[in-house]
Amino acid sequence: MSSMQRFFVVVQVLGFSSCLLWLGFVYTGCGGCSTALDCGGNKVCLSGQCQDKPEGSSDEPGEEVQVTPDDAGTSGPEKDGPEPNNTDKSTTEPPTGEQDDAGTVEEKPELPPGPQPGDLVINEVLFDPPADAAGDANQDGTRSSSDDEFIEVVNVTTSPIHLGGITLDIDGKTYKVPEGIVLPGQTAVVVFGGGMSGDTEVNTGKPHSKFGGALVFTDGDGGGLPSLTNSGATIKLIAADSTELDVFTYGTAECPGGSSVDQSVNRKPDATTATCGEHKVVSGQAGTLFSPGTRADGSKFSDPLPEPPPVENVGEGATETVADRGAEAVADGGVESTPEATPTEEPTVQDQVVNEQPPAEMGPEGGTGQAPVSGDLIVNEVHSDPDTTNGDANGDGTASTTDDEFIEIVNKSTKTLQMQGVEVLIKTTVVFQFPAVTLKPNQAVVIFRGGLSGDTLVGTGQAHSKFGGSLVYLMTKSTALTNSGANVDVKLGATTLDSFVYGSAGCEGDKNQSVTRSPDLTSNSCKLHSDADPNKSLFSPGKKADGTNF
Repeated sequence: MSSMQRFFVVVQVLGFSSCLLWLGFVYTGCGGCSTALDCGGNKVCLSGQCQDKPEGSSDEPGEEVQVTPDDAGTSGPEKDGPEPNNTDKSTTEPPTGEQDDAGTVEEKPELPPGPQPGDLVINEVLFDPPADAAGDANQDGTRSSSDDEFIEVVNVTTSPIHLGGITLDIDGKTYKVPEGIVLPGQTAVVVFGGGMSGDTEVNTGKPHSKFGGALVFTDGDGGGLPSLTNSGATIKLIAADSTELDVFTYGTAECPGGSSVDQSVNRKPDATTATCGEHKVVSGQAGTLFSPGTRADGSKFSDPLPEPPPVENVGEGATETVADRGAEAVADGGVESTPEATPTEEPTVQDQVVNEQPPAEMGPEGGTGQAPVSGDLIVNEVHSDPDTTNGDANGDGTASTTDDEFIEIVNKSTKTLQMQGVEVLIKTTVVFQFPAVTLKPNQAVVIFRGGLSGDTLVGTGQAHSKFGGSLVYLMTKSTALTNSGANVDVKLGATTLDSFVYGSAGCEGDKNQSVTRSPDLTSNSCKLHSDADPNKSLFSPGKKADGTNF
């Protein structure tokens, strides 16, 4: 085709304009278009026709603006080219949060508030891991004097707490909790000195299956837990805003330190800021040396606390429990009913533990027995020199000159006694402190120096069938009852409840047998056990000298 044949002229009459099509280029006066470039400024190409540009369209030269038929209110044939984009990039707000690979916006969850004073309690500290395998507190298979050290902190509220920025200050040396860690209500966080390589639940901020669901860490922001000196230290729990949340001091008369403790020290009761004691004392279980992540007795902090003992009406007659009265009512034809509970606000762990202790204004009984006074308890028998052959006083099958030593104490009153806090001393050393346990009238408690491994009734506060129904414990500090003589004291606070002195003529401590009150439960005299018993026995832990029950 010649160049002259490449154009055509359409002439319209009666006022219609002329249009000239030249090599595909359309003059704007014609009205037809293929792209926005055919229409000029302030026009767009829609369905082959140039139309006014919508508001908000870009004025940048050369930028093609596609408008869908829906936007223009008209319809037309589909055009080849990219999909229309209706987003005005200049006015659209950027989405918040993070986008995944598919472009979906994922909102970040809001962290709970940080702690207030009273929300967190430093509950347990292990600065002197026991020797050998018994000291493997972090359960990584290796006992380490540093790695197995730990500090346990408990959220005593029922609400989650953000721990980010919280610091443990140990005499100026610090450990900082990693950012973003949330501690659920009634749950502990445990920071070990180290170890636990390969443990996939450590340093994750997730509950650890081996430690009662506690959060477990060895690493923090800036490093691990500083070394805990045996002699003593003050540990402060400090919030991100420098508020002091709690303080725990060990190495004092109340909360012992030193290199012979060989166990943790623990709040008593758990999760309170009351006092502190050796773990064996707080747990009431001689073989339990620590309990990272749980209460001293091994229960979770979220578990219900044990029910208190039934209320006893102590008077001139026999005692009567609430359970007894209910049984009598049913037997008499009555209907046993349970009063409808009144909804109350759920208490925190700290409230539950504190409320378990009777307030002073309730009187000495408080529903759990009376606190002993001078004259209620008597040290009745002391065994300082077990026979090497016939000296198996604790009945564990082995005669031991150390483990078979014991002290026997009897409640000689007519009252049920609450023994919590009562201390037993050899000379001036506290060898045992009673947990919250009751001692019935004419019931004995026997405290052996050692042995009895595997005996499930030891340290439980339950009557032991082998020892006349007495309670049986092990000394929490293994101190020898010297054969040459010593004094054994029972105290509650500053009050001495009873004293027993042996080593004099007729009451010698080096005769391969115990010494005992004679007659039993009196302070008139002390005799060698074989002299006090017509059967010439060498000892009688938990029973009278003649082998009968108290």
